[in-house]
Amino acid sequence: MYRTPLALLLLSCVSYAWAQEKEDPASGVKEFKEALDYQSQGDSLRGQGKDPSEAYAKALAGYEKALSTNPSYAEAASKQALVYWSQGDWLRRQGKDPSEAYAKALAGYEKALSIDASYADALTGEAIVYSSQGLWLDGQGKDPSEAYAKAVAGYEKVLSIDPRNHMAAFNEASVYQWQGFWLDRHSKC
Repeated sequence: MYRTPLALLLLSCVSYAWAQEKEDPASGVKEFKEALDYQSQGDSLRGQGKDPSEAYAKALAGYEKALSTNPSYAEAASKQALVYWSQGDWLRRQGKDPSEAYAKALAGYEKALSIDASYADALTGEAIVYSSQGLWLDGQGKDPSEAYAKAVAGYEKVLSIDPRNHMAAFNEASVYQWQGFWLDRHSKC
């Protein structure tokens, strides 16, 4: 059978694509995809004002499986941290203490950053957690300055890696605004 270079190229592309579709059990991709589905369900419930706890618990378990299969899966660690932040945000909006969930989120982002120190999603997520901590502290009548300072430092790091990251720039400006509101309410002038 005669094979032209074009036919060989097409065959190799099809073979490569087929091989990519097969999930390597050691990659943790299957568990990651399942966890993403549960996370999406939880986010949907949270957006509707319904308790997302059960869906988030399943998402966390899925990300944990992905990480146990592949400990260097930075995206799984970051997404797991995002679920913890989402749990904390749900609690905060319900008037409950989100501190434990936020601490777990920060630990997850630290894990992702220990795998890839310039992973922008993890850096952004970490800064968002500090922003949320500041809002929680402010709402409790406590000084949010330290949390806000960590948030700003995080957004600055994201912007040093990706100067066009509009979300980081907007969030950083919001933190400065919240800090200004805090100072206005608590200044002795």
